[in-house]
Amino acid sequence: MARRPLPRILSTGSAQIARSRELARTAADSATDVLHPLITITRGLRRLASAGRRRWADTPKDRRGPLLFLVASVVLVVALVPYGPLPPSSP
Repeated sequence: MARRPLPRILSTGSAQIARSRELARTAADSATDVLHPLITITRGLRRLASAGRRRWADTPKDRRGPLLFLVASVVLVVALVPYGPLPPSSP
């Protein structure tokens, strides 16, 4: 019994499929290169958030208010650092 030839779409499209796969791999590699710093920062923030939640759960309830005030004041100071100190007022 003679072999039937492959359907035309499979016999002529293999080179095109290989090029498409290569293009997809190149695009994925480029996206990974571009997004790697963002991925790293996200992982670090996630670890910091989990450590903060753990610390918050370990803190006694009567000390959470002052701790929250301290954290908020530190965040405010860090947010205002780019503006520098206030200029001295002239009399």
